[in-house]
Amino acid sequence: MNRSDQPLSIVQRAYRCFETGDMSGLMALIDAELDYIEPGQPAQIPWAGHFKGLEGFAQWLTTNQEHLDDSRILPEDFVTEGNRVVMFGRISARVRRTGRPFDSHLAIAFTVANGRLRTIRVYQDTAALRDAMA
Repeated sequence: MNRSDQPLSIVQRAYRCFETGDMSGLMALIDAELDYIEPGQPAQIPWAGHFKGLEGFAQWLTTNQEHLDDSRILPEDFVTEGNRVVMFGRISARVRRTGRPFDSHLAIAFTVANGRLRTIRVYQDTAALRDAMA
């Protein structure tokens, strides 16, 4: 396995794509069978839920971008074991409809398979996000 195919490298490349707006590069790192979970109630946080595959991730991404401005993920640390990577950091954004800021600690757990992101689980302060949406 070369270094660019290691799970941490894949996660860091996906993060860079997200931050720079390279959505085609990001989608190229998503497994066709992706299993993505964003916590919260969709009635309060429109992009919350369970999303499957490339179409599901594209739906999540579109809905997220429709509701948030200035969204930033600031990684602070990565922990790896085998094909699993957990990123710890902060997330900040501004809710477009209310103009309210949102800032939270964040953890995202990834599983990498065949050089692509196979599972993504997001953990953040959904109460603070819900309040910023209201």
